Amino acid sequence: YQNKRTLTVHGDGYRICVDGKDIVNYENELKTVLLFEKEEKGFSFVVNEGNNLCGKIKIDLKDKVTDEKYLYLYDEQKDKYQKIATEDISELIIDTAGTYLVTSEKLTGWNVNVILLISGVVAILVGVGVYIGLKKQYWFW
Repeated sequence: YQNKRTLTVHGDGYRICVDGKDIVNYENELKTVLLFEKEEKGFSFVVNEGNNLCGKIKIDLKDKVTDEKYLYLYDEQKDKYQKIATEDISELIIDTAGTYLVTSEKLTGWNVNVILLISGVVAILVGVGVYIGLKKQYWFW
């Protein structure tokens, strides 16, 4: 932090780099162990065991990434993954700790509430159409 140097930690299939000038809170401890778990749609890992990061860190996943294109961060309050925009999935620059999912499939953005809303609107439109067709036939003469 004080020398503004770069710390590089080599792990099993990944590399974490912390640049001293990117540290904003040196009191936040950085855990450099990333445990990768195979998921149905890709693989996930937890950064800093979910605790706050000291600042921006770079995670090099060149040994892990094959054909994955999308990065998601799990939002515990919404209980779903949020898409994170990134240019290169093999070299992540992140400043938020949590559970990340790397996948080759785009997760659907639809949730149950939106599907129920669309179904309700369609049902109302069909009901109005049936009513007009049966009771107000003279409108179309």
